Amino acid sequence: MKILQKNQDKVANTKRLLINIINEPEKYNIPEIQNALSNQRKLAAFTNTEYAITSCTLNTLKSAAEYCLSRGFIELDELRQNAKASLEKEIIKDSNPNHNTKAYFKERLKNAEIELDKSKHTIISLTTIIGEMSLELARMANSNNMTNEARQAIYQDLNNKLQHKLSFTLGSK
Repeated sequence: MKILQKNQDKVANTKRLLINIINEPEKYNIPEIQNALSNQRKLAAFTNTEYAITSCTLNTLKSAAEYCLSRGFIELDELRQNAKASLEKEIIKDSNPNHNTKAYFKERLKNAEIELDKSKHTIISLTTIIGEMSLELARMANSNNMTNEARQAIYQDLNNKLQHKLSFTLGSK
C-alpha cells in the first residue's frame, strides 16, 4: 500500500508542478526541470524533494496516472507538453536571437512562411498589373485615329491607375 501511495503522490505532485510551470514558466526555468520535460521517460525518472516528487519507471507512472487522473496518462503527458512549450517560449523571450532552441527556430520558420506568402501575393499582383498595362499599351499603339492630346489623356489616366495599383500592392497606402 505504501508504494501505491508513493506513486499516486508522484502523479499528483507532478501534475501540480506542471500546472505551475504552465502558469508561471519564469519561476521554473531550471535545466533540471527542462530536462525532465523533454520526454515521458525523463519525467517519470524526475526526482525533486522540494516538490515531493520521487522517481519511478514510465510504466509505473502510466499505471498510477490511469488510476489517479480522469483522463489518465494522456492528461499528464499533455500537461508535460504544454509546460515544455511554456518554458521554451520563456527561454525565447529571455534570450537573445542567437539561441538555438527548437521554439526559436519554429518561430523564425513561421515568420519566414508569412513573409513568403506576402511576397507571393505581391508577385501575383504585380504580374496582373503588368499584364493590364501591356494590354492598354497595345490598345494605344494600335489605335490610328487618336490625336496626340487623346493619347496624352489616356496615358495620364493609365499612369495614375498604375501608380495607385502599385502603391496599394507594395503597401505604400
